[in-house]
Amino acid sequence: TYYLSELVKTKKNVFVRAHNIEWQYYKSLALSEKSFLKKLFFKIESFKLQHYENRNLRYANKVFCFTENDGAWFKSHGIDAQVVNPVLSNLKVNTVAGMGKAILIHGNLSVNDMVNSIKLILEQFQDDSKFQFIIAGKNPSRELHNFLAHYSNVKLVENPNSEELKSLILDAQINLCYSEIREGFKMRLLPLLEYGRYILCNHNFCSDQSLLPLLLLEDDLKKWPKIAVKHLNENFTSKEIQQRQELLDNISLRNGLDSMIMSIFDSL
Repeated sequence: TYYLSELVKTKKNVFVRAHNIEWQYYKSLALSEKSFLKKLFFKIESFKLQHYENRNLRYANKVFCFTENDGAWFKSHGIDAQVVNPVLSNLKVNTVAGMGKAILIHGNLSVNDMVNSIKLILEQFQDDSKFQFIIAGKNPSRELHNFLAHYSNVKLVENPNSEELKSLILDAQINLCYSEIREGFKMRLLPLLEYGRYILCNHNFCSDQSLLPLLLLEDDLKKWPKIAVKHLNENFTSKEIQQRQELLDNISLRNGLDSMIMSIFDSL
């Protein structure tokens, strides 16, 4: 987006695809950080990004954003915005019917929000042998290693490649996704929709109204063990897989590339 102002001078029509409101995301990262230097870095970047986004995105004819919350914020600041769901391709649901073997939590294990989420989740479940957890992701910290060492029912999978992660998602019975950061669309939801069975999460992890019917949604972590018990030995049926595919197809048709193309050509 650095050249937006120059492109506008040449009478070009310019459109921006915004994955999130970056300065808000960095602000949330600062709040979740314990390290003073990292906290300071994220605060400075957030301040710089806020001024940059407010100034530069006004040059765009339209900003295509991921979520309703982001769209409302852009519009409130005089930026023409349109919500276009990130499920742009025809996402093929490859979930396997039946029951899985464990509860999976996956993500970037070097991000403090992710580490905090894992701690909060496991503290609710305690060391209960009926729950077998797999924690998978890249670059887990020594702090996380030490924390997980207290749980005999938790297996840590470090730095899985894409095929290994796909296999873990296919094999899991329940996927747990908790975040204290509301901003942006959590892209790790997409492989869960493609390969996973039950997805239990909070509103911060996914607030997209069109996707909510596909999720087990609960903000109170204390209620998660009871929900997990209910679905631990339930078959994920072919009917549920079909319903997920139909809903994702409808989202793609309604909010996908066609709507972006129409908006672009309507502005010419």
